[in-house]
Amino acid sequence: MSCTCGCCEPLASLTPLQVENRPALSAIAYRIGTYASFRESMLEEIVRTPELAPLTTRRDDDYTVTILDLWAAVADVLTFYQERYANEAFLRTATWRDPNLRNPYVMNWSAGFQYQMASTWVVNLTYQGTAGVGLERNWNINQIPLSIALGGNRALQDTVFQAQQNYLMYPQFGTINLLSNFNHNTWHSGNITLEKRYGKGLVLNASYNYSKSLSNSDQLGYYNREGKARTSYDQENSFGAYVIYELPVGKGQKWLNRGGVLNAVLGGWKVDVSENILSGIPLSVGSSGSPNRYLTASPVNALVPVEQVKIDHWSMGNRFPTAAQNPYFDINAFAYPASYTVGSLGARVLQAPGIWWMQCFATKSWKVLDERLKLSLRLDGHNLPWKRPNLSAPNTTYNLNSVTSWARFTGVLGDFSNFGTGQANVQASIRAEF
Repeated sequence: MSCTCGCCEPLASLTPLQVENRPALSAIAYRIGTYASFRESMLEEIVRTPELAPLTTRRDDDYTVTILDLWAAVADVLTFYQERYANEAFLRTATWRDPNLRNPYVMNWSAGFQYQMASTWVVNLTYQGTAGVGLERNWNINQIPLSIALGGNRALQDTVFQAQQNYLMYPQFGTINLLSNFNHNTWHSGNITLEKRYGKGLVLNASYNYSKSLSNSDQLGYYNREGKARTSYDQENSFGAYVIYELPVGKGQKWLNRGGVLNAVLGGWKVDVSENILSGIPLSVGSSGSPNRYLTASPVNALVPVEQVKIDHWSMGNRFPTAAQNPYFDINAFAYPASYTVGSLGARVLQAPGIWWMQCFATKSWKVLDERLKLSLRLDGHNLPWKRPNLSAPNTTYNLNSVTSWARFTGVLGDFSNFGTGQANVQASIRAEF
């Protein structure tokens, strides 16, 4: 009896995949398969080959399947590099892996001191440091030589500006990314923590951290190991504290030590309060709309010390529309650099507003039905009682053609219940366990 429905036929081969790319892509797809699809196609091909039809096993520990696994891995590697070559051939981009590339490594060190002041009070002093050495990074080495870009020959620079591709170090290519051990970062942190361990229904923990994180600047068009800047996630100051207190009210407690309705309503409550204060993240100043010409990345010029850029005693004013806000930074503190020069402002030298975030919680539980059922009530208050908006970073693109968008805020951090939300809110929840 033969099958005519086709359900017993082998599946269509997964490889080679059809490759299609629309115009104007920054990278193209060129792989006809991956390890998984090559392996599956070869296993399906066994069914189509009469000489191999008796081979029905598909166990990974079978020698035949192992051979197919190895060939699938070979095909996967070949198609991976074929796609890299195709991108370089069709898009004129190239990736150059430094032949002297070495394994990066991370160093950590720390020191600490702990002192117990009383039976439940402890203070901790801690220093921690980290350094990432020889970290990998791509750098575009196909640039216009600095002897031209910043050489001062205005006639030559104007000529180059009109046909920049012809004056790259390798004009037959576009971007040439050199992958090497370009990056080095450091992080230093000092911390002091005061801890009140559980006693008489009270737990307290307060911690202050001062730190600095530095890495290579990403604002330079040409590699310079000395071009360091604060990392985008560096928050110099952070303070966190929480208090948990079991109210001494209800049965077995100091006040209202009785059962009944009063104990069911007022007894057994636990109150938590937490506070988090963090410095704002570092910000860089970008630029657009300059009337001048440049042949290399050029930050803006700083006309005053960066400490004077933030508006003193700033207040937002009207939040909406955005143009009605008072700018957080002074736009007059900057200026476009002259043509074919490099501005003086470094990367990530400004700072966004910090975060002040307080939460309050109250919880209580009841046991009913001979303790077979436990009900819990929880009340959460976020961003209370201060109702302080925690703003996201302002716009820091210097553009004299759009001054009403400079240093204005268009969003807040987090949603209504997450860390840093701009909305004060209260949530109530009930949980049943049985």
